[in-house]
Amino acid sequence: MVAAGRAHGRTQLLPRRRSRSAATGRDGVAADGAAVDGARADARHLGREGHGAAHRQLERSRPIRDEADGSPHPGRDALGRAREIGRGEPRDPRVPVAVSAPRFKPHALKFLRALKRNNRRDWFNAHKDDYETHVRDPMIAIIEQLARDFREFAPELVATPKASLYRIYRDTRFSPNKAPYKTHAAAVFPPRGLPKHEGAGVYFHISPDGVWVGGGMYSPQTAQLVAVREHIAGNVRHLRAIVESPAFRRHVGALEGERLQRVPRGYPKDHAAAEYLKFRQFLAGRELPASFATSPRFYDTLLTIFRQVVPLTRFLNAPLNGDR
Repeated sequence: MVAAGRAHGRTQLLPRRRSRSAATGRDGVAADGAAVDGARADARHLGREGHGAAHRQLERSRPIRDEADGSPHPGRDALGRAREIGRGEPRDPRVPVAVSAPRFKPHALKFLRALKRNNRRDWFNAHKDDYETHVRDPMIAIIEQLARDFREFAPELVATPKASLYRIYRDTRFSPNKAPYKTHAAAVFPPRGLPKHEGAGVYFHISPDGVWVGGGMYSPQTAQLVAVREHIAGNVRHLRAIVESPAFRRHVGALEGERLQRVPRGYPKDHAAAEYLKFRQFLAGRELPASFATSPRFYDTLLTIFRQVVPLTRFLNAPLNGDR
């Protein structure tokens, strides 16, 4: 579920505290104070299936052959595993250098926890280099890697540091909470071709309280909601194939968001898409413990969840793009 609030006349989004059993593999995440206000403000912009990690693991297990004669690649054994090169031995330029997936180091969470305790301009200015090194730079690295990976399965999403990375500074003009800084780091990836802050996209944030990864459409305007509902009514099998698939349920969960008590006016109560027509928001995401931001599995998990959510965002954006 998500919690909604309003600031400056715009509806905002934040995953609520969620309690999950150990069997689900999900941990509850709580947010408070400035973290709640900031994460809600950042998440308001929510606007090909497959498992890249498994595929890459399979590729790594296959022998790598030399293009000329089919022999194993120099620098690797018959199974394609990299051989160790002695300190004095020159590296074969044909052997690819392994690049680790981008993620955060423990210093990032340490900084955000300290900022939560010392949310003051003088403290932040004295530790701004730590923010740049341990929070902002890794966020940019993740955004830039996502830009490359989106070319394969989500070329319609925008992924640039300028468009995706949220500022650390809070807008406190109309808020009773005057803490000047957000205590989380967030990025959003909106669709191309739609006005800013409209349509469905994907999003993630890290904070001392947890990690949230997902996407969808949070606050569609009335005309957009009508168009999306008409699209659902005529294509409910397609929507079900996305959100009721085993992979979606395993990696993301269920479609969530505010919904009406009854089927909206203009549709029969027994409509085949009745339950989905009640939705006023269309959200899908996963909560993870804060420590997961530093896990070697962080980036692959990010990709896996986005791969499952992108078909949903594409479905929701279709009527807004004129593709029905």
